[in-house]
Amino acid sequence: MTDELNTELIFFDVGGVLVSQRPDPREFASIIGLDDSAECVSLVDKAVWAHRDSYDEGMSDLDFWDSVSGDCGLPQPSEDQVHKLVIADASRMHAIDEAAAHLLSDLRSAGYHLGLLTNMPATHASVVMESVWAQRYINGPMIFSSHIGITKPNRAIYREALASAQREPQKLLYIDDRSEYVKAAEYLDIPALTWENADTIREDLKKLGIL
Repeated sequence: MTDELNTELIFFDVGGVLVSQRPDPREFASIIGLDDSAECVSLVDKAVWAHRDSYDEGMSDLDFWDSVSGDCGLPQPSEDQVHKLVIADASRMHAIDEAAAHLLSDLRSAGYHLGLLTNMPATHASVVMESVWAQRYINGPMIFSSHIGITKPNRAIYREALASAQREPQKLLYIDDRSEYVKAAEYLDIPALTWENADTIREDLKKLGIL
């Protein structure tokens, strides 16, 4: 990456970047009727992540949580259980971390357009789009994997971001916490940075002349 960029629009990932809070498998276990023993919590956690890619690609809430319950040896969850599970999983998307909010505010004040490029189930995406923080800070495209049926690091989702941005790759910047997703962006000539935390990314942006 060059020392300075001709950046106009910055795409951010959400989970693990703007929102650091992780899903709580202990709460999921309680809702589907398991106890809070380490064994049960670990079983639920593994089941959640085993099916997460499909959920991010557009699997329905019912099918996802039915798959999770099945992996835990339980019957299909009731409509009420699914509703509670979705709320427990998606509610963390209502707010972003304070340090991330300050960063987005500073970037908007500096004149940059901000967008989202993230693997995310449709229900979570709806929460994000309706959130106060997205309406306040995000003035560029919001690309959700579940809306197009493609997840990172598939190149097609980055091409979707390029098409939505209506800019050359060199005028974009992508920020993600997963190195393989950063590399995928760079393969399409989109400059990208790996997120560790808001403070380190702020320093990286200063070095690039963006802040």
